[in-house]
Amino acid sequence: MLQAAVSLKKGFDMLELEDEKYVAELTRICEAVPSETDWSYATALSEILQYFYDATVNISGSKYVTGNTYMKEIFGVGWMIVKMDTLEDTHKKAMAEKMKLKFYKYWGNFDNTNIMIYVVAVLDPRYKIRWVKWMIEGTYPSYEANCLIDKITYALDRLFAYYLSLQSQDPVESSQRKRVSESQSKDKEKRHSLMDAMFDDAEESEGAEIIKSELESYLDDIREDRKNPNFKILDWWKTTRSKYKILSLMARDLLAIHVSTVASESAFSTGGRVLDRFRSSLTPRTVEALICTQDWYRDDEEDLNVEELLDELENIESGSYFINFPLL
Repeated sequence: MLQAAVSLKKGFDMLELEDEKYVAELTRICEAVPSETDWSYATALSEILQYFYDATVNISGSKYVTGNTYMKEIFGVGWMIVKMDTLEDTHKKAMAEKMKLKFYKYWGNFDNTNIMIYVVAVLDPRYKIRWVKWMIEGTYPSYEANCLIDKITYALDRLFAYYLSLQSQDPVESSQRKRVSESQSKDKEKRHSLMDAMFDDAEESEGAEIIKSELESYLDDIREDRKNPNFKILDWWKTTRSKYKILSLMARDLLAIHVSTVASESAFSTGGRVLDRFRSSLTPRTVEALICTQDWYRDDEEDLNVEELLDELENIESGSYFINFPLL
C-alpha cells in the first residue's frame, strides 16, 4: 500500500490543487496534507520495507529449502543497515540508527545464536566455508570473527564425525566389513612374511584417512555458480551422494529443517492465518484430546470423592450421564 501511494505522488499533488474536500478531509484527520518531507520519508521507508519483505518471504517459505539461505538473508539485512547509516539521506540515516540497535541486540552476540545456521550455509555448494568466513569477517570485529569461525569449524568437524560413526554402525556395512576382515585374517594367517602383513595394515590405515577427508575434499572443490537461478540444492546433493556419502546424509537432515515456524503466506495474509496440509495435520478429535489432557494436567490437585465417582459410574452404565469434557 505504501509503495503504491509513493508511485502516485504526482496524482496526490494534483488532487491537492483541484479538490478542496481532499485537503479539508486530510486537514481534519491528519492536520495537513502530505508535505515533501513526508513523501521523502515514505519513499525511504518503502525501500526499506521492501528489503525486509523480500528477506522474510525467502526465509519463511514452506515449499522449498530455507536453511541454507537464512544466514545470507540475515547478514544481508545487517549490511543494508550499515550502508544506510553512511548515506546523506537524513531519513534513512535516522531509521538506520534505530534498526542497528535492534539488529545487534539479537545478532551482536554470536554466543546467543544457533551455530547450525552457519553449518547449513557451509553445506550449500555455492557458498561453502570460504563464503561463510567472508560474511563473518565483514560483519564482526577481527577477534570475534575468528572466534565464531573456530566454533563453526569445530561444530562442522564434530557433526561430520558423528555421521561418520553412524555410517560405521550400519548393520549391513558392518557385516560386509566383518566378512572382509575375516577373509583378510585368513589370508594373513597364510602369509609367512611379516613385511606383507605390515604393508596391509598400512593400506587399511590410509583407507580410513581417505574416508575422513571427505569433508576436506568437499570444501576444496570448486564452488557452484551463485548466480545460477535454476540451481536446486536438493538435486545437487542427490546427484553427488555417491561422491559425498557422509555429507549427503548431513545435508539431507539439516536442509529438511525450516528456519521459520510461520509460513510466508500466513505472515503476510490479511485474511487470517494460512495453514497448509503439513501444518494442520491433526484431526479435530486429536486436538480435543490434547486440549482436555492439558486442562486436566494444569488443574489443581483435589482429593478424590470415592462415593461421587461411584455414583457417576452408575449413571454412565445406565446411560443417563453425558460426559462433558472441560475446555481451556
